[in-house]
Amino acid sequence: MGFVAHNYSQSDRFGDETAHMIGGHFILKGKIPYTDMQFNHQPLNYIFSALVEKVSSPKNLYIYIARQREAIFIYGAVWNILYFVTFGPIILLFSLIFEISKYWYSGYKLLGETLAVYPTLYLIGIFIKIFLFKEKVSKISLLLFSISTFTAMFSLLPLWPLILFLNIMMVYAFRKEWQKLICILFPFVIFSLFLFLYISPTDFIKETIIYNAKYFFPASGEKPSLFGLFLLPFYSFIPPYTPSQLIITFFTFLFLFLTYFVIRIKRLTAWIGIMVILSLSNSRVANREFGSFHLLPWFASLLFVTILTIYYLSIKKTKMSQWYMGKIFYLTIIIVIVFIYFFTPNALREKKDVITENYINYSYSETYGRAIKILKDPNDRLAAIPNDTVVHWVADIDIATRILEYYDWVYTIPAYRSEIMNTFANKPPEFVIDTGLRKNSVIDNYIMAILKKDYTQLNHLGKPSNLYLHNRKYALITLNQWEQLSLMLYTKP
Repeated sequence: MGFVAHNYSQSDRFGDETAHMIGGHFILKGKIPYTDMQFNHQPLNYIFSALVEKVSSPKNLYIYIARQREAIFIYGAVWNILYFVTFGPIILLFSLIFEISKYWYSGYKLLGETLAVYPTLYLIGIFIKIFLFKEKVSKISLLLFSISTFTAMFSLLPLWPLILFLNIMMVYAFRKEWQKLICILFPFVIFSLFLFLYISPTDFIKETIIYNAKYFFPASGEKPSLFGLFLLPFYSFIPPYTPSQLIITFFTFLFLFLTYFVIRIKRLTAWIGIMVILSLSNSRVANREFGSFHLLPWFASLLFVTILTIYYLSIKKTKMSQWYMGKIFYLTIIIVIVFIYFFTPNALREKKDVITENYINYSYSETYGRAIKILKDPNDRLAAIPNDTVVHWVADIDIATRILEYYDWVYTIPAYRSEIMNTFANKPPEFVIDTGLRKNSVIDNYIMAILKKDYTQLNHLGKPSNLYLHNRKYALITLNQWEQLSLMLYTKP
């Protein structure tokens, strides 16, 4: 899987991921999330990226992107080792299936879903041990439960209902054992206090909760449906069948089959709790696009719950025949072998040319970023509209406003809209990159009018580029700078 991680280290550029990376980069520059920069995602996405960049000290964009992706692989490997220690060797079967199939769900990218899925599975596993199989758990496991709560909660906002449900159940289970209650609550409280000593609680709540609820979700048209979420596994039975759908269908059948044996050992209440868990693991929207990165936590939870339940049922000494569980276990292994051989993503079948992948996905940012780096002064700023966050890393230049990504939903927020218009009217940035300004947007039209009036558009490869310099900046370009630009095939307009 380390080979696969390297194989995909430059593939499939994704806006949310690059925003997390560059958010981390600006944290290292001293900017405070939610106060100095507009973010609508959870803080650990950006802090994770900042730590990776700090440790790896990348010298170029290729290494920068590669180290971020490889760090995700290491992060997942550490969690899988923790699963193995806590839940037993059966977890190797889960790890094998999930670590391969997660590539369908962008599980190799720096996304909130990727960071949150692993600690969430740990929470679910502890729930299964305590409520479904009435097993004791150590204080160390409960401490790790608390750390997992913190990690999952501050990685992905839509998982908060699930995390809250799991923690309420744990507090209820140990309500009379104060030492274990402290283990469940203390690490989470301490880590959260340290986090909010760094970031403003009021700015965090405003940017990630209020603005998401009031502006982002209405603009996105997403309407969660608990009924739809409960029925989500059964949508996998509807053709056309993708490889991921086949895996989901198989594990859905297994889950339904296990229900009979769970009833036999009189654990129906706990099993209903697990159904609630599976529903809440995709609480953002009733998404039926099998392969959407939003479904990664739900997909992993279905696999994890089913495999762990098979294992525990097979070793429990009950009146039910263990023969059934043994055969299901071996059948699952056979299905996995077939899955690996016939249906695995191309990552295991062909070696990618990672240099070419990097060029395809990031050369645009390199082309403009290197030109800006030649021309910029220390206090200059850049606005890449609507979205090219990576160019800031290449150019090593500050953002023009608090906003990293100028999406439609951003314009619906009065504070952001006012900041953008005031910045371009009163203190326009020295550089602007047009990555898709649209004539049907009022704000974009406003910006385009200013670009036409006050900016000069450089030529690249003999044609007008998408790089604009403010006229006062353009007038200061030196002969030496023009010579450097000419080597990159830039010319005067």
